[in-house]
Amino acid sequence: MPRFLIPGARQRVSNIERREWQLFDEAQLAELDTQTGAVRVPLNYRTPAELCPPEDPSHVFKCSSISDSELLLTTQTEVLSVDPESMAIRQRYSLPSFNDVHHAARIDGRLHVVSTGLDCVIVLDEDGRAEELRYVVDGDMWTRFSPEADYRLIPTTKPHTAHPNYVFHT
Repeated sequence: MPRFLIPGARQRVSNIERREWQLFDEAQLAELDTQTGAVRVPLNYRTPAELCPPEDPSHVFKCSSISDSELLLTTQTEVLSVDPESMAIRQRYSLPSFNDVHHAARIDGRLHVVSTGLDCVIVLDEDGRAEELRYVVDGDMWTRFSPEADYRLIPTTKPHTAHPNYVFHT
């Protein structure tokens, strides 16, 4: 079936007086059959409580990347490796430096994660550990942020200095 996969979320019923990082109740991946126009939602997801802010966290799929054997979906604080056929979650990556994760992609076999909240790209090794942190602005990122903090539990670090969105290789 020819299809489009559309990452997003279901909004909370009441958004009055909520901040943008509190708007979504459940991450959803929609699938559009391009021949029939039929839409279904094969994946609904909520980030585990220990990996997100304690008060009204937003559960949303942001940008994704896909290959023949892997769909990478990003939430505010995670990267999920999903089987694109069964929609089964194979692996979850989540590090204390993940805040407002916008995108992830495998480049040269390594997972590159855009942590917009920390204005950086984090390169993970095969075991899911941070191998390299690339701050996208001049200076040392640890003068603005603390290496001791768990940024998954912090609702926002706005304003962002650079607001990186995507990572890709040409």
